[in-house]
Amino acid sequence: MRYALTALESTEQPVKIEVEILRGRPVQTLLEAARSAVLICLGARGLKHSTQGRIGSTAAAVSATAHCPVAVVRAHRPHRRPDRAVVIEITDNVDGGAVLERGLDEARRRGAPVRVLTSARPQLDVTARWERRLAEWRHRYPDLDISAVRARDGLFDYLAAHGDGLQLLVTGRNRPGGVAPLVGTPGNAALRDTDCSILVCEPPNAL
Repeated sequence: MRYALTALESTEQPVKIEVEILRGRPVQTLLEAARSAVLICLGARGLKHSTQGRIGSTAAAVSATAHCPVAVVRAHRPHRRPDRAVVIEITDNVDGGAVLERGLDEARRRGAPVRVLTSARPQLDVTARWERRLAEWRHRYPDLDISAVRARDGLFDYLAAHGDGLQLLVTGRNRPGGVAPLVGTPGNAALRDTDCSILVCEPPNAL
């Protein structure tokens, strides 16, 4: 909360903050709140999950089913390098474009470079389509450093190898394999020693 308030104050813009204490089971209560929310932000670790790098069960459950985007925020480490990138995982499904747009907006807001992560062996027509899309976004956002990266060994190996240089991973809820591995053991292992947060975007037709 202290870090969030500092970030808000740095914008020098008026921000209305409301505090509401909800009673009930955490997952069900948060899912109900998500129905009318633009974004749900959760800490990566709950009170019962003190193991370093492990995402709590509440954050995992909410990120998998909420009707709005969910940010799973890891502890901020001020000593980390300031030029860390926003990595966007895109796949050839209906919400790929929405995930890309949300990730680029986040990168622009943070003044961060962008790494667009594609599958190791995409089909040629899929690769060409995304290259055209990226060219459009480079023209639209000339101030952003946007580059495509091929995850030859998969997402988790990429995160483990480059986690120190990343500040945010943006992905879709309908990613291949689902969100569970990302916020579960494989994702926790890959991001264990980092403060890279995860933003899970809901499908475009979510109600």
